[in-house]
Amino acid sequence: MRHGFCAPAPGFRTCRSRSSSGRRGCCSDTETLHRVNTAGARAVLALSEDDSYNAFVVLAVKELNPNVRTVAAVSNTRNTGRVARTRPDVLLTLPQLGSELLAMALSGEEIKADALISQLLKLG
Repeated sequence: MRHGFCAPAPGFRTCRSRSSSGRRGCCSDTETLHRVNTAGARAVLALSEDDSYNAFVVLAVKELNPNVRTVAAVSNTRNTGRVARTRPDVLLTLPQLGSELLAMALSGEEIKADALISQLLKLG
């Protein structure tokens, strides 16, 4: 099973895959994505704290392989709609999830795992 993933590293952003962990570069650059074989990957994760960067990663990956599954994280809820327009397969909206969990806990509402997972993973 082949996986591609993008993750930030201290001071700069890197792009790595399980089979080519030594190759680094900008994850939103199609040349870098090609070098780490995201065209053959089953999934690519864009999980940096920079929402616009994650959106560009999704766009670049979809340019190379429109069939690859993509996951994009959103750090600022104001950007959820913008990142969603790039059509990632999974949109992680952690701030919204945290807000809802806090509201549920404060109101005494029961936290159900299936509702939690569907809120965490907004499947596109």
